[in-house]
Amino acid sequence: MPNKTSKSNGNIVKILLIVGFAVLVGFQALVLTGGFQSSSNGFKMSLPDILSSYSGVASSGSVGKYSKLSLNADGYNQLLEYDKTITLSDSEKKNYAGFDILLPCCGFQLTTEDENSDCRCGHHIAMAGLIKKLMKDGHTHDQIQEELNQWKPVFYPECLSQKSLCNL
Repeated sequence: MPNKTSKSNGNIVKILLIVGFAVLVGFQALVLTGGFQSSSNGFKMSLPDILSSYSGVASSGSVGKYSKLSLNADGYNQLLEYDKTITLSDSEKKNYAGFDILLPCCGFQLTTEDENSDCRCGHHIAMAGLIKKLMKDGHTHDQIQEELNQWKPVFYPECLSQKSLCNL
């Protein structure tokens, strides 16, 4: 029979795990929606500011080379919209398969013909939207992959210093 102490310790661990997860999710949302701000010292760093501190994130001036979308939260939201509104034909689905969208969040790497069997986290949904949009605009597989690789460090700046994390 478990005693009260071991039961309360188990509850504390559960609460700490939930709080830790909430902090992590909140931090990622903060980065994607506008950055950090401290009113006490006036410090503000937006996602574009963060990007500009890393060399090579966007070789075309902080916009996607082919989509011309800003590599920031606004561009991200547009990519999510593309995913919702663009439908691929059966032949386009065959071409959709095989893009490298590896990110350190989940280890999912190559798109498949059935996008619903792919990772459907926010970053991967945005990448799916980018693939669909660029395919519809007539870009080649290599061009689409090149722009996907531009977005990876937007989502995970660690990709620039540890290129194997994102297969760059």
